[in-house]
Amino acid sequence: MTRLLTTTLFFILLATSGILANCDAPTGLQSLNNSEGVLLSWNAAPGATAYWLKVENANNNPQLFEIEIPVNTTSYVVTGLNPTASYKFKVRTRCAGEKSDWTAYVPFQTASAGGGNNGGTTSGTCAIPEGLTVSNITDGTATLNWTAVSGAQQYEVEVEDNENTAPFVFNALTAETTITVTGLAANGQYQVKVKSKCGSGLSSEYSAWVFFNAAGTGTGGGTTGGGTTGGGTGGACDIPTNLAVSNLT
Repeated sequence: MTRLLTTTLFFILLATSGILANCDAPTGLQSLNNSEGVLLSWNAAPGATAYWLKVENANNNPQLFEIEIPVNTTSYVVTGLNPTASYKFKVRTRCAGEKSDWTAYVPFQTASAGGGNNGGTTSGTCAIPEGLTVSNITDGTATLNWTAVSGAQQYEVEVEDNENTAPFVFNALTAETTITVTGLAANGQYQVKVKSKCGSGLSSEYSAWVFFNAAGTGTGGGTTGGGTTGGGTGGACDIPTNLAVSNLT
């Protein structure tokens, strides 16, 4: 009886301390048109270290649109949407070592042109960066490079963990065409993509994912524009020779 009571109290303490806390999906998803775009927001989830946001065009909107990005706060302004158009978004929580389920999709409608939403009011194009490569890979850092885009003021870079790797999210803005990522785990598998931001709310789509291994060997195939991931292995590793069998009985 004493052992049962002790065990019960132990698990109660773990639960109340947050060690056994669930990674719950966010609640209270809302949208609000403003002068910059559409502000998407949600309530903070206990234990959250970050959130994943996915926005898509709704079924009655034939203009294809899709983004899926990490967000470190409980709100995000989506830009580049068409005026008077239907979209939907959902969010999931990222806790230490695990993820919640996605919330249900929440629909929203953009404002008309000139009515507080920036979709469809910009002119020109913003090209997707090409030649994304990964080089100087160690067990803790990697250098990302890509080709400059005409008219781009900044670039948004996103790196996240891939299979069999501890949760990792790196999201940064830079005016350069190179950036160094830190905090990578030894032998970790990662993926990276980049997009251009050309001002006035105009931005490109993300480039294709490029995959790499933090142990030092780039594993990604060709990138947009034909680039490859760098980080070749150092030195040669020869095949053994003079294989023989002896002392047969």
